[in-house]
Amino acid sequence: CLMNEKDRDIWIATSPSLHTPGHISPDVRKLLESYPDNLVLMGRDGVSGLYYFSTAGSRLSYIDFIPPADENTIDILDGIADIYFSSPENNSYLIYGMDNIEEGIGSWGLDHMSLLYLKLEENTSYKLTVIAKPLINPFQSQKMELILNNNLIGTIEFPEDDVFGKYPIFFNTKSIDSDTSLLKIRYAYSITPKELEITEDNRNLSVLFSRMIIEKIE
Repeated sequence: CLMNEKDRDIWIATSPSLHTPGHISPDVRKLLESYPDNLVLMGRDGVSGLYYFSTAGSRLSYIDFIPPADENTIDILDGIADIYFSSPENNSYLIYGMDNIEEGIGSWGLDHMSLLYLKLEENTSYKLTVIAKPLINPFQSQKMELILNNNLIGTIEFPEDDVFGKYPIFFNTKSIDSDTSLLKIRYAYSITPKELEITEDNRNLSVLFSRMIIEKIE
């Protein structure tokens, strides 16, 4: 077990079988989910994952595997960026925790966190508008936190209905340490449609994104 291998670096790759009790014991899934800080990457299926346990106590992150580049960074330096998550041409921006774009529908946030790279100006005020809706869970209300460079810039609490809503967030970039900012989107829950007995879909879904608009406020 993990506790008996403290002198070794351990990598664990999981597959959809982790969510099939007939293949793997549910206790294994619960054990891995108790180590969220060791989850390095989550697959776009919202199920497959890669865990890293280091003897040195250090951990790798998504940035080690997917560094920012022009093609995966949303550029707002011209004053506005309008991203339609229903348009496949924007798939390159979905660096982590978001499923491939379903044309004409949107992109699902997967598991408990999604990430986007942004190019912003320092000391500038912005308005970020999210158009999205949650996967309805009758046992819990969905809430979404937006964190820019480790600073909380806003929280969205979704109503319990299956309708796209428009949610504005206002923030200021008082200081930016690098050319690229990291936007973390954290969800209160993710759940599979199979667990909700809607479909046989095994993806861990949270919020369906339709559009995101980021604009500079003069």
